[in-house]
Amino acid sequence: MKNTIEIFVAGCPYCDSAVKLVKEVTNNDDEIKVYNLAGVEKEEVKKVADGYGVTTVPAVAVNGSLLECCKTGGVTRELLVSALS
Repeated sequence: MKNTIEIFVAGCPYCDSAVKLVKEVTNNDDEIKVYNLAGVEKEEVKKVADGYGVTTVPAVAVNGSLLECCKTGGVTRELLVSALS
């Protein structure tokens, strides 16, 4: 079965590791798309990422669904204010 894997990155070592991991565990038939949020086309990429609800990178979507581990995370105002109180 062919899968579509979309990886959202920003050019950091953690993002590079995520891309490497995806390439290690996928099949040759799978389609891998890497979206760089720091790249030239960042506005177009941000629209795709926003559609998935991406708030942190690296983030991975498989067959149109953002992985559970990528749905949580990211700095929010509430968490930051709470931590500083």
